[in-house]
Amino acid sequence: MNRSRNQSSTPKAARAAALAVCFSVAAGACGGASDPIGSAEQQDTETDFAREAMLEVPPELSPSRSATEFDFCTDVPPGKMDLNQAAWLSFFAANEYAHYGYIGPLLKDYGFDDPDGATLDWRQCAIDRASVKDVQSEQEATFRAMIDQGILRDHLLTEYIETDEWGSCAQRWFDEYDGLTLPANAFKTWLVNNPKPYNYVEFVSGEQFTAHGQVYQAGSTQVVVARHPAKNIIIAAFRGTEFEWNDLAVDAGLIKVSLDTPDMAEAGWGPGWGKVHHGFFDAYRAVDLEAQQLGDALLEEGAQPEVYLTGHSLGAALATILASRILEKIERQVAAGETPFALRGVYTYGSPRVGNEQFVTRFNELAEKHGVTVARFRNGDDLVTNVPKFFYDHVGTMFHVVEDLPGTVEADSALWLYASYDDEPYWATKIGDHPSGGLHRSYSGTTGDPVWTPAKSGYYRRIDELYVRSRVEAEASIGSFYHCAD
Repeated sequence: MNRSRNQSSTPKAARAAALAVCFSVAAGACGGASDPIGSAEQQDTETDFAREAMLEVPPELSPSRSATEFDFCTDVPPGKMDLNQAAWLSFFAANEYAHYGYIGPLLKDYGFDDPDGATLDWRQCAIDRASVKDVQSEQEATFRAMIDQGILRDHLLTEYIETDEWGSCAQRWFDEYDGLTLPANAFKTWLVNNPKPYNYVEFVSGEQFTAHGQVYQAGSTQVVVARHPAKNIIIAAFRGTEFEWNDLAVDAGLIKVSLDTPDMAEAGWGPGWGKVHHGFFDAYRAVDLEAQQLGDALLEEGAQPEVYLTGHSLGAALATILASRILEKIERQVAAGETPFALRGVYTYGSPRVGNEQFVTRFNELAEKHGVTVARFRNGDDLVTNVPKFFYDHVGTMFHVVEDLPGTVEADSALWLYASYDDEPYWATKIGDHPSGGLHRSYSGTTGDPVWTPAKSGYYRRIDELYVRSRVEAEASIGSFYHCAD
């Protein structure tokens, strides 16, 4: 096997025996939380503590080691992987597990904010959402009766809005609330499924509810789309698998869907695209319309921001499907003589295989043609990257992150490259290599503050380690993957 490597030590050979492990259980075991927890009485410090507790990687361990400095590198040659970009996108992909209540404030702190200050205060939104949810849980039967009588909105206006019981975020939502559904569910829908032109940080959850908004029917896809005006970039980060029945159904759907049909041509794909995993495709389509609307809202005329897609686990598969849609769009724009969409990078972590050989061929050809970086990271022997095993292949270039001393937390990560897709190790058997963060969270017995220590494996920890080393070892080959000067 021909391999090019950035460091000299040799990782363990890939195991040759396949494990009959259900992918749904493997991916689901590494999920995170989805809804914020709290009450209206939370103080700012308590809110910050709760947010910190939800994150996979805290701000003080971000690539910049700061809660406000976003030093994302944009001076990267077309089609090239950059370790600064890889570290930041891995940071956001890991933290998207926490979704709007926690990564929302984080992104705003990093400058993903409307210069005029119109972007929602996501920290306040988390507090308000918890308060509205608490009120609904206490008075649900009464609220349902008020819906039937057509008086719920007037009641909430008098009791909670005019009295300032609910904060500024809930006040903005209430201007559009019609009182025909339960408030907590209507508020959440407004937060995550209602694109707002003034928002530079937006969230979408692919959930559907009954009329009263209580029965959970289908889909758990979640994505954050955020624009950074100073950097002039947009990042879309898809959440990975959570251990819930709906995610398991997605992961278990091994039937392929053809993108090579007239209907799919109208939906954004068409001839030459082959087939993709049915479950992954359905999970993506749950947010497709909202994602388009968000893109339209964030793409200001003439600004042409650069776009980066990312995700971990199932989120990596969804980012890949969105990328295929955008690549086809770029191809059509170029053919029509229009200014093409500025997709610059697709960075995925722990991705399963998404499509068949035809899909991979079309994807890779268009990415290379239009200078799009497609960097697929595999951490050690991450089992999820090995599935589905049959009739599916990976897109892009694999960057294999390994350690010279597996099972330790020493600063000894290394990066392997392979001469071709056929040379990549086929088998992978460790679910322990799948976590997105690679950090262990405990709590101080004296202050109650989160204490973060390295775990034995994990994507962000290892990639960040490589990024740090690339900046201090300029002469080493790993330095060739760092493109920004200090």
